Amino acid sequence: MLPSEPTLVAPMPPSRVNFAALHAAERDREARRNRLLKTNKTRFFAALSSAGITHVVADFRETEGACDVHAVTAFAGPTVMSFPAAQIPYLAVTWDNPEIEPRILSLPEVAEQLVFDLLEDMPGIMGTLCFDATARCVHLDVQGEPGTQAP
Repeated sequence: MLPSEPTLVAPMPPSRVNFAALHAAERDREARRNRLLKTNKTRFFAALSSAGITHVVADFRETEGACDVHAVTAFAGPTVMSFPAAQIPYLAVTWDNPEIEPRILSLPEVAEQLVFDLLEDMPGIMGTLCFDATARCVHLDVQGEPGTQAP
């Protein structure tokens, strides 16, 4: 069969899928996810500051639709420190459930979940995310070109 030949017989029945509703639901999910991301980062930065942590570094690699966080390290200034045993609430919106899913996570687990949430739409990259509790911002350092496989 040549690529220009039709594969479906015309006339086709009307689609029963409401694409407008699907797109609207995805926009709502994305807006909800962005609001929750802001809340989750605010809680995380507050917990880090309360624990005397100035920043957290998370090394990651995103390949084939899956993100792997290799290491999550806490710092007090230039000094590596252990995470406290504290846990904080984390609010998630998953792809298969429109409802908010409340979770209680340790600080390293929150860092890992934030990496997943922040890099959701950035496939094929590897690098480091730095959560700066002092400046209350996130820095992204990408190694290599997005979409390329690193050694």
